[in-house]
Amino acid sequence: MSRRAATSVTAAAWDIAFGSLKLRVSELGAEMLSLRFAGKELLWQGDEAFWRDRAPNLFPYIGRLSRGMYTYKGKTYRLDIHGFAKDSLMTPIRREESSICFRFESDAESLSGYPFPFVYNVCYGLSEGRLSVRYLVENTGESAMYFGIGGHPGFGLPMDKGLIFEDYYLEFSESCFPRRILFSDERFVLGTEEFPLARGRRLPLDHRLFDRDAIVLKSGSGAVALQSDKGSLWLELDYSGFPYLGIWHTPGADAPFVCLEPWSSLPSRQGLIEEITEQPGLVALRKGEMYENEWHITITAG
Repeated sequence: MSRRAATSVTAAAWDIAFGSLKLRVSELGAEMLSLRFAGKELLWQGDEAFWRDRAPNLFPYIGRLSRGMYTYKGKTYRLDIHGFAKDSLMTPIRREESSICFRFESDAESLSGYPFPFVYNVCYGLSEGRLSVRYLVENTGESAMYFGIGGHPGFGLPMDKGLIFEDYYLEFSESCFPRRILFSDERFVLGTEEFPLARGRRLPLDHRLFDRDAIVLKSGSGAVALQSDKGSLWLELDYSGFPYLGIWHTPGADAPFVCLEPWSSLPSRQGLIEEITEQPGLVALRKGEMYENEWHITITAG
């Protein structure tokens, strides 16, 4: 039985608020369940027909491993897609009116598939029209640990009545020349290619964009807005601490949401069962060190 299957029925939820912004977070993976602004729900609410999740946090790996495996010091280990933290009960360790932190410490089950002792925290904070999501990872082992970390929040579209999915676009905060990560049919990394943007900044949304699965970009501007010229509500993701931005919804479907995903690293390369110490892009955290990173959502009403 998976961690999620074993714990989802017992996971509690916690609420915080600041002015017109309200957030609900589950103990299961410290996943956001609801993000409301002036009474309007912004977060995708999950639907088995498209995608059951809402905003999982990804640790200690992002994406897939070839054959679900990697090696470390001559031993082979297995990890599911996006790691196990999203399916683990996390303990709320600090809660105030507008902020909350959750903690998960390595245990016998996590060490069986990921042999690195750690403490992993996810902290949420609200201010005027702004959500902050902060990750803290402490290496409590004797050797360096290697990991990927990131977010996977989905936002329901349209955000305003009377609009449709195609009325929306993504606009980077400044002109940039991102490169798209190329994936195989099995969703493993093959290389990169240029990904031109309209007017140097804009990506009009269309369901067919995702027929090849996620669009993962490198070398963007570090911030991107989800908006419509016809709408009264839009949001901006600041992912400047992360080298990659994932953009996704269910492939081959007219799914009424889009995910904006800050990633620290990429999935495994095609056809390789990789030595985790040699995979490009993973965070290497030495004994006793602490990793910190965060992303932000700013909501604006026109």
